[in-house]
Amino acid sequence: MRKVKWKNAIFLLLFALTAAMFFTASAAFSHARLISARAEEDFVTAAKAEINYWFAYYTSDKYGKDYIEETVYGGASSDADKDAYLLRAESCATKELADKSVKEYREKFSARSQPLKTYIERAKESISGTVDKNAIVSGSESAFSYFGSLGTLDYFDGANVVDLKTGEFVTRGVKTGDYVFIGEILKVYKKTLKSLVTDVRSAKSGDYGVTANAVIDKNVSIAVRLIDLIGTDGNISEEARYSYGGTSVSRGGDIIKAFEDSYSSAGTLKNGSDVSENVSDYKNVASVVGKDGEYEITFT
Repeated sequence: MRKVKWKNAIFLLLFALTAAMFFTASAAFSHARLISARAEEDFVTAAKAEINYWFAYYTSDKYGKDYIEETVYGGASSDADKDAYLLRAESCATKELADKSVKEYREKFSARSQPLKTYIERAKESISGTVDKNAIVSGSESAFSYFGSLGTLDYFDGANVVDLKTGEFVTRGVKTGDYVFIGEILKVYKKTLKSLVTDVRSAKSGDYGVTANAVIDKNVSIAVRLIDLIGTDGNISEEARYSYGGTSVSRGGDIIKAFEDSYSSAGTLKNGSDVSENVSDYKNVASVVGKDGEYEITFT
């Protein structure tokens, strides 16, 4: 009887140990499956986040959605292609496949034989390629406004923010990317404005006497100094802005108009303590004055 009891006890002990090992292994297997599923979910989520980011970046105002669809897709929908890549990422069984899908999508934009051009770069090329001064002024001012409207975009890692003007993280504080192109536009803009000041002076040169030259020189000098104060926002520095007779002066076109108006009014140009004079006070006048029976001719 004792041998039977011992055998039963040993059997029960072995059974208990086997059951414990089975449940432990089963739990470990379930945990491993959970970790695997979690990892799969993470790399799929990360891949989709990156695809969505590159779509948002390249179809943003930095490049322009119409430009991307025409240049990259030949007029087809960029949304449809993005959605197709999102579905592809969801079906990837491994991180490597998901990463490959992201890489292929990104390189549609970044690895082209003819690199994509931002809106500001295209504006720079258009402005530099014309000799029409009025077109240069209006085109430049449109570019300045557009550049100023470029904002930021959350990066796909969820931790950084990208400055669309530079294409870099905001925290880097660099002035690269479109800052270079807007700087080139600004140079052409200022040069053109100064040329327009000269054009106005030349157009009116026959109407004024020699004594007007010093006044015109002074007014030209004020206009040129105001032009030099224009920044990449297309405006003269805030402290230098002013108005005359209900007309505000902040942009290049305003300065040209103020210079034209200086030929008929005083105070249209202001820079610090320097104020323009009315050139019309020195307009050519021939007068004949009788003096003791003789005539004295005076030119001003």
